Amino acid sequence: MSYKNGYCKDVNNGKNRHPASKQKILLFLDECGVSDVVGNILMVAITVIMAAIIAGAIFGMKPPADVPHVSYTIEINGANLDLTHMGGEQVKVSDLKFMASGVEAFNTTDSEINNTGIWKIGTTITLLDTNNSDLMIVHLPSKELL
Repeated sequence: MSYKNGYCKDVNNGKNRHPASKQKILLFLDECGVSDVVGNILMVAITVIMAAIIAGAIFGMKPPADVPHVSYTIEINGANLDLTHMGGEQVKVSDLKFMASGVEAFNTTDSEINNTGIWKIGTTITLLDTNNSDLMIVHLPSKELL
C-alpha cells in the first residue's frame, strides 16, 4: 500500500481504501505504513540498549592500583644489601615484598625503617643474606615491580 493524494492506495488493485479524514478513525484497523515506524523504533531501542550494556561493562571495572614511583640506590654490604630511598613517594614497608633470586629477603632489625614503617627519602633498608643476587621489589597492592 502507498499514500498518494491523501489516500492510502492498495498497490495490488489501485483502488482507494479510505479517505484521509477517515484514516484517523480507522488508525488501529489500518496498518498502512506501520512497519517502517515500528522498524525504526526497534532499531533505536536496540542501539540504546547496547550502548547501556557497553557503558555498564566499562564503568563497572575497577581502575588499576596506583604504583608508587620510587628512586633508590643499592649498596652491597657483604652478603647484605642496603637500599636507600633517593626520591619519589613514601611507601609503607608492609606493602613491599623483597625478592632475591626468587626467594623472599627480609630486612634487618636494625634498619632505620623499623622505627616508622614507612620508606621515605633518606631512609635505608638493609636486606639480609641476598648474596648479591638479582633483587626485585614487589608492590603488593598493585602487584607491580618498583
